[in-house]
Amino acid sequence: MFRLILILLLCFSLMGCQEKETPEKILSEEQAISLVKEKFGDVTIDHVTHGDNRYYIRYSNPSNCESGSIQIDDKTGEMLDCKASIC
Repeated sequence: MFRLILILLLCFSLMGCQEKETPEKILSEEQAISLVKEKFGDVTIDHVTHGDNRYYIRYSNPSNCESGSIQIDDKTGEMLDCKASIC
Protein backbone atom coordinates (compact mmCIF):
# COMPACT_ATOMS: atom_id res chain seq x y z
CA MET A 1 0.00 0.00 0.00
CA PHE A 2 2.80 2.39 0.92
CA ARG A 3 4.57 1.65 -2.39
CA LEU A 4 1.40 2.35 -4.38
CA ILE A 5 0.92 5.71 -2.68
CA LEU A 6 4.59 6.56 -3.20
CA ILE A 7 4.41 5.64 -6.90
CA LEU A 8 1.23 7.70 -7.39
CA LEU A 9 2.76 10.72 -5.67
CA LEU A 10 5.88 10.41 -7.81
CA CYS A 11 3.80 10.21 -11.01
CA PHE A 12 1.72 13.24 -10.08
CA SER A 13 4.76 15.30 -9.17
CA LEU A 14 6.48 14.44 -12.46
CA MET A 15 3.38 15.36 -14.44
CA GLY A 16 3.34 18.77 -12.80
CA CYS A 17 6.95 19.43 -13.78
CA GLN A 18 6.40 19.08 -17.50
CA GLU A 19 7.05 22.23 -19.42
CA LYS A 20 4.02 23.71 -21.13
CA GLU A 21 4.40 24.07 -24.85
CA THR A 22 3.85 27.60 -26.07
CA PRO A 23 2.70 27.94 -29.64
CA GLU A 24 5.03 29.72 -32.00
CA LYS A 25 4.20 33.27 -32.88
CA ILE A 26 2.48 33.57 -36.22
CA LEU A 27 3.05 37.22 -37.04
CA SER A 28 6.52 38.46 -37.81
CA GLU A 29 7.68 41.88 -36.67
CA GLU A 30 7.33 43.15 -40.25
CA GLN A 31 3.72 41.94 -40.41
CA ALA A 32 2.90 43.66 -37.12
CA ILE A 33 4.42 46.90 -38.43
CA SER A 34 2.40 46.51 -41.62
CA LEU A 35 -0.82 46.24 -39.57
CA VAL A 36 0.02 49.51 -37.79
CA LYS A 37 0.70 51.27 -41.10
CA GLU A 38 -2.57 49.97 -42.56
CA LYS A 39 -4.48 51.33 -39.56
CA PHE A 40 -2.74 54.71 -39.17
CA GLY A 41 -1.42 55.45 -42.66
CA ASP A 42 2.09 56.66 -43.43
CA VAL A 43 3.64 56.67 -39.94
CA THR A 44 7.20 56.35 -38.73
CA ILE A 45 7.86 53.33 -36.52
CA ASP A 46 9.95 54.55 -33.60
CA HIS A 47 10.35 51.39 -31.53
CA VAL A 48 9.29 47.73 -31.60
CA THR A 49 9.65 45.16 -28.83
CA HIS A 50 8.20 41.70 -28.34
CA GLY A 51 7.16 40.08 -25.07
CA ASP A 52 4.20 38.37 -23.40
CA ASN A 53 2.98 37.14 -26.81
CA ARG A 54 2.59 40.73 -28.00
CA TYR A 55 4.35 43.26 -30.15
CA TYR A 56 4.67 46.67 -28.52
CA ILE A 57 5.00 49.31 -31.23
CA ARG A 58 5.54 53.06 -30.85
CA TYR A 59 4.86 55.22 -33.88
CA SER A 60 4.76 58.88 -34.87
CA ASN A 61 3.38 60.94 -37.73
CA PRO A 62 5.16 64.28 -38.05
CA SER A 63 2.73 65.56 -40.69
CA ASN A 64 -0.14 65.85 -38.18
CA CYS A 65 1.89 65.76 -34.94
CA GLU A 66 0.38 62.39 -33.97
CA SER A 67 2.18 59.78 -31.89
CA GLY A 68 1.11 56.69 -30.06
CA SER A 69 1.68 53.13 -29.01
CA ILE A 70 -0.13 49.95 -29.86
CA GLN A 71 -0.01 46.32 -28.71
CA ILE A 72 -0.63 43.57 -31.25
CA ASP A 73 -1.23 39.90 -30.41
CA ASP A 74 1.51 37.88 -32.14
CA LYS A 75 -0.83 34.98 -32.96
CA THR A 76 -4.07 36.63 -34.06
CA GLY A 77 -2.91 40.07 -35.21
CA GLU A 78 -5.59 41.61 -33.00
CA MET A 79 -4.88 45.15 -31.82
CA LEU A 80 -5.14 44.82 -28.05
CA ASP A 81 -4.36 48.28 -26.74
CA CYS A 82 -3.89 51.56 -28.54
CA LYS A 83 -3.00 54.99 -27.19
CA ALA A 84 -2.60 58.02 -29.42
CA SER A 85 -2.13 61.73 -28.97
CA ILE A 86 -2.12 64.70 -31.30
CA CYS A 87 -0.29 67.91 -30.37
